[in-house]
Amino acid sequence: MTYLIIRETEYIGIENSFHVVDQTTDIDIADDKLRGYILINTNPKESYTILKHENPLVLTEEMRVA
Repeated sequence: MTYLIIRETEYIGIENSFHVVDQTTDIDIADDKLRGYILINTNPKESYTILKHENPLVLTEEMRVA
């Protein structure tokens, strides 16, 4: 499982943009990083959040044949 730190930038007249600014596999580290990004953020049009990303199931050759 991977935790992504996402920055959302709000615009007027166009859709918001989303950027992955960091990632980790440890939820505690992700929480700490999120708090850090929120603390240093000086732009009121930007916000940060955590997105939990589960790795997709990859079938091996043996499973595809069955």
